[in-house]
Amino acid sequence: MNGKVHHFGPRGLYDGMVLISDDETNSYWNHVTGECVYGELEGERLQTFPIEHTTVKAAMNKYKDLKIALFNPSIKMKLLSFVMTRGKKKSFLPPGFEQTMGVLDDRLPKMSSGLGVILGEHQRFYPVDTVKSKGGTIYDSIHGRTVTVQLNPDAGVPQATFTDNQVEKPMQLFTRWYGFSLTYPNCEVYDG
Repeated sequence: MNGKVHHFGPRGLYDGMVLISDDETNSYWNHVTGECVYGELEGERLQTFPIEHTTVKAAMNKYKDLKIALFNPSIKMKLLSFVMTRGKKKSFLPPGFEQTMGVLDDRLPKMSSGLGVILGEHQRFYPVDTVKSKGGTIYDSIHGRTVTVQLNPDAGVPQATFTDNQVEKPMQLFTRWYGFSLTYPNCEVYDG
């Protein structure tokens, strides 16, 4: 940033999403938009990149020489993970998350999973259930660009590409509705 190296780490929650902070100035940053929201560097913006959510199986199929590093979580982490993922229909937020949130957008249930696609000032959320109901592929147009949102059969999550350029990918984030709608309050919801 401005010719200097900065070191970042998680420092808190805002709108149910992690806030990161840099060690050099203790400024706080939105990890999705890259915007500095508080501190000495407020108003600065980090470069952002499309995020591709995947699984080990999907990554191994895509990258044949991939090396996997295993992580052995603590008992506390294993227990929390078990409790939080005991069924997709019963997903809930960890203690403390909801107290960090503003007013929730009720167009979808807050825990709905989906792919948020961001093209400049245009943001659209594609619920996983909607992508599945359309046979796993949606062709859409956002801000003059044709986008294909397709369910990755190995990872089980949607991913977006530009229909006219399969190499270039739009900015995207696989996330829960509450996080996307609080980050982008004027976003659209794809409804077919």
